[in-house]
Amino acid sequence: MLDRDGEKTAAVALATATAPAPARGRAAAPGWEFADAPARSVSIDGVEISYRLWDSAPADAPTLLFLHGFRAHSRWWDHILPFFRDDYRVATMDFSGLGDSGWRDRYTMRGFAREILAVIEDAGLAPVTIVAHSFGGSPAAYASLLQPEAISHAIIIDTRLILGGVPEPAQIELQAFNPGKRVYKDMDEARSRYRLIPSSGDVDAEIIDHIARHSARPAEGGWTWKFDPSFDPQLTDDPDRLVPPGVTMPIDYIYGDRSGVVTPALADLMLSQLPSCHAPIVIPHSDHHVLLEQPVALVAVLRALLLRGPRL
Repeated sequence: MLDRDGEKTAAVALATATAPAPARGRAAAPGWEFADAPARSVSIDGVEISYRLWDSAPADAPTLLFLHGFRAHSRWWDHILPFFRDDYRVATMDFSGLGDSGWRDRYTMRGFAREILAVIEDAGLAPVTIVAHSFGGSPAAYASLLQPEAISHAIIIDTRLILGGVPEPAQIELQAFNPGKRVYKDMDEARSRYRLIPSSGDVDAEIIDHIARHSARPAEGGWTWKFDPSFDPQLTDDPDRLVPPGVTMPIDYIYGDRSGVVTPALADLMLSQLPSCHAPIVIPHSDHHVLLEQPVALVAVLRALLLRGPRL
C-alpha cells in the first residue's frame, strides 16, 4: 500500500512513461480520428442543453460523461473519444452559454450542476464516471452533492476548484477573457484568429483546426464565437458558487507540470479539502490544456484509472 506521497510518485512515473516530449512547432499528427454523433438536447430551467451520446457499447457497459472548460465546448473531446467509445457508453455535453447550448440571463454553480444531472438522466448514464477539464470540475463536484447516486467517480483535470479557502485567480489571469463580442468576415478568418486561453504549449494543428471550426457560428455581419461573452468564469455574482464541504465521491486529480492555472501548492491545498481525492497525477510536458497538449498521455492515464476503478 502506498501512502499519499508514494502514490503521487507512482502516478508521476505512470504519466512520464506515456508522455512524449513535444517537438517545438510540430505539425499535425497524421490521421487523428474525430468522433461524431447526432446532437441531442434536454431542457433544464427553460434552456436547451446540447449533448451527444455514443451507445454502441454493450448495454451493461460502464458510462462516461466528458465535461469541457470555460469558453470551450464538447468538441474539444472528439479526438479523445475514439479511445473509449467501444468499451464505454460515452456522452459529452455543452454547458449553457457555451458550445451549442442555449444562453441564460444568469449563470450559477447549482444551475450548471443541474445541467449535468439532467444530461445524466436523459442519456441514462447513472451511475457515471465524469471526466472534467478546467471549469467543468467544480460543477461536477457540486452535482455529486445534489445526487450522490448519479455520479460514482470523477476524474478532474487541471481545475482550480471553486472551494472555500482556495484563492481567487489573479486579476491578470482573467484579463484575457475580454467580454466584448467579436465578429469576423468569414469562418476562415475566425479560424485563423482562434487562440487558447491561457496560452498553451504545442498542440497538433489538426486538433486546433477541428476545435476552431466548431467554436464559431454565423452572426450578423459574419461569424462570431459561440460562447456568451457575459459569462464570468468565477461566477462572482452567484452567492452560492462555492462547492460546499462534504464531497464524498472518489476523485482522481490530474494537472500539467507546466500549468499556469494549477501549481503543486494549489493542488495540495485543494485536495486537502477533498478527503475522497487521491494524490494528484502530474502529466509532464503539459500546460493547462492537457487534453490537447498531451492527448496520448492523458488517454493512457484515464484508461489506467478507469481500469482500476474508483477508490474511497
